[in-house]
Amino acid sequence: FTPISSSSSLIPKQTDYGFAIGDVKLSDTAADYYKTLKSKFAGMDFIVVSNDMKDTVKQNAAASFLIEMAKKSIDQQEPTAHKADADKDEVPLWEKYTLTIREAAEYFHIGEKRLRAIVEEHIDADFVVMNGNRAMIKRKLFERYLDDASVV
Repeated sequence: FTPISSSSSLIPKQTDYGFAIGDVKLSDTAADYYKTLKSKFAGMDFIVVSNDMKDTVKQNAAASFLIEMAKKSIDQQEPTAHKADADKDEVPLWEKYTLTIREAAEYFHIGEKRLRAIVEEHIDADFVVMNGNRAMIKRKLFERYLDDASVV
């Protein structure tokens, strides 16, 4: 923790209770409860805040929290910004000459299994082209095939 100003009233000061912000005066009951908390949660630092500083501390804590959340949000958006740049180069399905089985399933709203079966049944059809062992579907020719088909 590095304070902006060492003279700020929001910097915790060492007191009889530990760290405190403002002029803290605990009742005997509150002091006993504070000791119970300190023993129950040993190793944790507590900061006691006086009543007159409570609203100011809340406002600053909320502002600090929002700043930290904004920083995290910005950090998390960086990878997606790179992905968005990559997506700009990607050709939309309706402009592609050939489609993979998965892309064709998405584009034509036909299941992948059914598309694979159609390709196997029509392996020599004009709309099928093999890229190694991968079947690709020529989009426009497959559209014509579907136009003529009564059942898929």
